[in-house]
Amino acid sequence: MKPSTNRPQDLLLQIKGLHLGLNDGPDLVTDIHLELYRGDALGLAGESGSGKSLTALAVMGLLDRRQWRVRAEQLLWWPPAQGVTPSEPVNLLTCSPTEVRRLRGSSMAMIFQEPLTALNPVMRCGEQLEECFRQSFPAMRQASRQKAMRDALAEVQLNDVSRMLNAYPHQLSGGQRQRWMIAMALAGNPSLLIADEPTTALDVEIQAGLVLLLRDLQRQRSLSLWFISHDLPLMSGLVDRAALMHRGRLVEQGPCPQVWNSSDYPRFAALLRAKPHGIPDSPSMATSQTAPVLVAKDLCWTTTTGLKAVNQVSFQLEAGETLGVVGGSGSGKSSLARILSGLLQPSSGELTYNQQPLWTGGRYTDDPQVRLGIQMVFQDPYSSLNPAHSIQKMLCMALQQRYPELPSAELLRRAGDWLQKVQMDPDKALRRRPAAFSGGQRQRLVLARALCMQPRVLICDESVAALDGTVQAEILDLLRTLQAELGFSMIFITHDLSVAAHLCHRLMVLHQGSVCEYGSTGPVLRHPQASYTQRLLQSIPRVQIH
Repeated sequence: MKPSTNRPQDLLLQIKGLHLGLNDGPDLVTDIHLELYRGDALGLAGESGSGKSLTALAVMGLLDRRQWRVRAEQLLWWPPAQGVTPSEPVNLLTCSPTEVRRLRGSSMAMIFQEPLTALNPVMRCGEQLEECFRQSFPAMRQASRQKAMRDALAEVQLNDVSRMLNAYPHQLSGGQRQRWMIAMALAGNPSLLIADEPTTALDVEIQAGLVLLLRDLQRQRSLSLWFISHDLPLMSGLVDRAALMHRGRLVEQGPCPQVWNSSDYPRFAALLRAKPHGIPDSPSMATSQTAPVLVAKDLCWTTTTGLKAVNQVSFQLEAGETLGVVGGSGSGKSSLARILSGLLQPSSGELTYNQQPLWTGGRYTDDPQVRLGIQMVFQDPYSSLNPAHSIQKMLCMALQQRYPELPSAELLRRAGDWLQKVQMDPDKALRRRPAAFSGGQRQRLVLARALCMQPRVLICDESVAALDGTVQAEILDLLRTLQAELGFSMIFITHDLSVAAHLCHRLMVLHQGSVCEYGSTGPVLRHPQASYTQRLLQSIPRVQIH
């Protein structure tokens, strides 16, 4: 990648001495100095809660000044020059809300981490894209707007345009929704595109495709790109410069490739080491003499459109074993998890838990002990926690399901014990609500809620996908420790083969709803037989030294 010349006359955004914090609290971001140039590609990395997204939101003017305190020596934006006359900078701290809204979309745009929550669920995708063109080009005629919309979708490599324009967000796959968000962000032809963790919930093949797309768009449009991510190998293939935040401060920044392989950047090296690398031997597990905990035979689920999302899937889960379920977006992983947990009725097949059928006559078992024995941890912990409930209420309600005879005082004591098991301080956590915690802390909370039911099977659906390498490693270590202590079996659904390699005893690779590979983790990853598994392994991002 050709590095930016970084000439002063090409300056696009200048941040000097930026401080951010809640009005009634301490600074969460302290003394940030950053500059972006025209055609520049800057990567901003850091652990969960380091302030990466807060910094970008402040630049976009998306922090509510009634709640947030935003201070800086300089927060300047240079609009595109009119002809040969250099433009005058805009002070983003003092300009009016109307001016900031005018800049958003036409000068700077942002892609958010989770497109499903960023898109309006009750509006068709075409209506939302058209609204972006209306805002940026109010004088554009209908025919021209329709052509511009189709050109925008072609630019982000989306096919079957007629169907997608009439679809709702939930009817698109994760990769399609992310590309749609890019098309919406670029509709106003901005100078700067901020991409905030745009690939965390996507499988490695789609991640690689989106990185290539962003790189091509940057070159074709002479676009400045601000790429926020905790995935350093993925970032390395896209950016010219990289900066690292830690606990609200900018601790390291420099040009690529020096930041990836120089001893002058020890915090970058530490973050790279935190992510699992290589393919170790399969984790050891004591041989079980008991019957399998969970057995699936020829499970199928067909959608209303006739698509076989789960097709003839068979496996067995031993006591104390971790089975990894790996596959790309739309391969049937989450649908399978929903069948196992009773949230989705299979079209056909058999499923037994402790040698008892889970589905009979189209109904999931009514036995409360069986229902409590299979617990699920969802991908996004924030959306699976009730924002109005304190952690105390959340855990006590869960414990009451398992132990209805216990008094309130004992439920509270056990809630504190479970917080300690997931390495959280009960005195600081019990009375707080989910919004007060970081992503890694919320993942510990949902683990505590699931495990306090004393399940025999824990299903983790992409439960570490959105976490940075350091927090991800902490959660994986915690899962291993708790599994050894409590003896539960686990189905670990992931698109990250490096994570699966370090945690799972066996792997099942799904492709288009069917099992294409199944066996011990080491042999499957070292000597994959299926071409699809080989493709997934080749797509794992690695640090690129330009």
